[in-house]
Amino acid sequence: MAQLFNSKSPVLVKKGNTYGTSSAPTSVNAIISYGLEITSTQEEVERERDDLNPGRISAPEYYDRGWTFSFQTRINGSGTAGTASGLSLLYRACGFSETIVPASPGPGSVTYALLDMQAAHEWCDLLAVQGITKYEAVGCRGTFSMMLEAGQFARHEWEMQGLFTEPSQTSIPGQPFTFTNQGQGKIVDPTNTPTFTLGGTAMCLQSLNLAIGNTITGSAKAGCTSKREITSREITCELVMEAKAYGDFNQWAKHITRAEDALVLVHGTTAGSITEINIPRFAYGTPTRTDNNGIEYTTVPIHVLHTAGQTNDLTIIER
Repeated sequence: MAQLFNSKSPVLVKKGNTYGTSSAPTSVNAIISYGLEITSTQEEVERERDDLNPGRISAPEYYDRGWTFSFQTRINGSGTAGTASGLSLLYRACGFSETIVPASPGPGSVTYALLDMQAAHEWCDLLAVQGITKYEAVGCRGTFSMMLEAGQFARHEWEMQGLFTEPSQTSIPGQPFTFTNQGQGKIVDPTNTPTFTLGGTAMCLQSLNLAIGNTITGSAKAGCTSKREITSREITCELVMEAKAYGDFNQWAKHITRAEDALVLVHGTTAGSITEINIPRFAYGTPTRTDNNGIEYTTVPIHVLHTAGQTNDLTIIER
């Protein structure tokens, strides 16, 4: 028997017209992705033990099977201002709206803003091949984190959950792959990440970890189509920064007084490859101070605040 080598395809992302029906992603729907892990999920019902045969072991029954695709992408725009990047469907399947301002008359931009929890959330279908096995999850919704750390590539970490389709043997489809409106990303450093401010004060950022925190719930009710839905959201964000003198930036006073500030981070400098994170209102959590090679740092969790009737609690702008 021949050995099977674990070659992998990138993740393919596409959206069809009907939820739960495969849109049949192909090589033209590929995204530049890293570290893919695929796990199966299911609900389990234990069988009752047969009293007439107490020694007999019965296998449980399973229902509402699904797939979870976990992978990384690099934070980078489409390469053209006013054109949505290849990650557009993923943002939208994680509860974001998309607003495109064309490059002409300009300036071009694509803005992703959090949708209300009562809004209709979009979905996408994911497909990948590992070795000789094709895995496909349809009707996916999910969550993600944005990780920016000095000296590392800025990246997303996605966790997408979808409905189950049975794995099958196949070859990696349709090579070469087409990576439309995507780039390789850039390292977080003073050149590539020129702006980071809190309440208008420029800070030296070591790392930002922003987690959207969507909860994805399976639904498999009689008379209905099985679904994966976004049912709640808890945004968390942790910042690690070079400490400033208290006269320049007093994070303890801000924490104690529940001061509200705005966060702005800009990564990228070339039109079409710029990503801007905006949090217009947040409150400071309890800060802690650490030492790294003799330099003092402050770690601060921040709490994203909601403004009633607004959808801009958090916006991600590609421009």
